[in-house]
Amino acid sequence: MKLLFTFGDLPDSLPTKRFFSLGYHLWRIYRKVGWNFLESKINVALTTINYNLVKNRLTEAIITAKDIINGKIKYPNLIINDTLFPLGALIRADLGQGGMKLYYGESTSCSYMLVMDTDKEIKYILTAHLENGIPVDWWLAEEDDEILNRRHMKFGYKLKDIPKHSKNFQQAGFKLIDVLRDIRNERTPQFANSTFNLALAWGTGAWNLGFEISSYEAMGAIHDGISSKVLHGMPDNWYSYVPWPPIIQSMIWAGRNKFINMSIGLFSEHKLCLQYIDDEWMKMTLDYFPEIYEIGLVEQ
Repeated sequence: MKLLFTFGDLPDSLPTKRFFSLGYHLWRIYRKVGWNFLESKINVALTTINYNLVKNRLTEAIITAKDIINGKIKYPNLIINDTLFPLGALIRADLGQGGMKLYYGESTSCSYMLVMDTDKEIKYILTAHLENGIPVDWWLAEEDDEILNRRHMKFGYKLKDIPKHSKNFQQAGFKLIDVLRDIRNERTPQFANSTFNLALAWGTGAWNLGFEISSYEAMGAIHDGISSKVLHGMPDNWYSYVPWPPIIQSMIWAGRNKFINMSIGLFSEHKLCLQYIDDEWMKMTLDYFPEIYEIGLVEQ
């Protein structure tokens, strides 16, 4: 194996090549194992490990939110939860309702979609509905779900293929909302008049964020991904909101340090939170790609 891989070793055909310079963890791993190795593992990493990780954490987050509302948790200020959006952030349980309401408003549906770097195809969708900042309904569609094959009424594209037929995440996002709003209105017609937001993430961006332990650094990584187009001159963002919540746009232009401090202040009153690493994630990493276990988890 090559001693250390360089930026030039990444194939020019990879649409997210330039983003590797923003991904501290992914870059560190790539330098040692190379793109051929990562490409051979990315599908299982994101559709098996990341899917199960997201499912477990968000199930727990929603159960905790309901228990707080029902008064089952005596000291919610001592509980740390995963945020629904943005994924990859930690929030103190008693601040969750206010934080989500400030970001997304009174009544909104939010979808998170993971787009594979290699084929620009959507691999899974998480959708949650928030009422007054509280998650009241959610569903998760994985790779073989019929939902990903639903077609856009005007353009005819399958939902999972819409990024392939779009210039950037913003253009793709509004087409995706057309399809998702119809699905939402069929499943839960009581929310038909609510707004709709979505977040799109390239697979490598989600993978990079998955290795981060510090809440401050995770928020910095989110900033780098959502500002890569306007602040770094890249062709698109590594992650993108559609449409942009006004508060997030303002925070991006405030600069990286202020973005981190404002976000952590909102989510945990500036306390440092360390991301827990699930036993299941550790086991699956060892089972599927032990080559990056030391580099990605132990060294971090």
